[in-house]
Amino acid sequence: MATRLNHKILFIHCPRGFLAFSYTIDGPLRLVTIMAVGRVTHDEWEAAMRLIFADSRFKPGFDFLSDRRSVEEPPDGDSVRRGVAFFEIERRLLGHCRWAQVVAGSAGYGMGRMSEALTADTGVRLRVFTDMAEARKWLTPVATE
Repeated sequence: MATRLNHKILFIHCPRGFLAFSYTIDGPLRLVTIMAVGRVTHDEWEAAMRLIFADSRFKPGFDFLSDRRSVEEPPDGDSVRRGVAFFEIERRLLGHCRWAQVVAGSAGYGMGRMSEALTADTGVRLRVFTDMAEARKWLTPVATE
C-alpha cells in the first residue's frame, strides 16, 4: 500500500526576513524528515520543532532525519547546549527516538559530534552524518527474527 506524505513548508519570520524549513511526517515509518535552508538560529529551529509537535500526524517516539546540508553556518556551542536543554524539556513529546543529523563540512560535523555527546541522557539518540544514505540506513528499523 502506498503512503501519501504531505510535505509542509514553514516560513518562519525572523529579523533577517523569512527562514524556510520543510518537513514530512511518515506515520508508518514513524519518521519526521526536516530540511532547513540558510542561516538558522536556535530560536528559529525551536519554533519549527513546536510546529512539528503541533502537527496531528506527529507522535512521541517518531525518529527524525534532519537535513542541515543547506544551512549556511553550523550552530555554535551555546546553540547546541540550548538544543540539548530543549530535548530535555520536551522529553515527553520526543519520547525515546533516534535523530540522524546530516551536515556538510567539518565544522558542522564537529558540532554534531558535540551534540551526540551531550544528548546521551535525554532519550534522544543523536548521530551526525555527512552522507544521507548512511543516515537513512541508520534510521531503518532492523527486522528481528
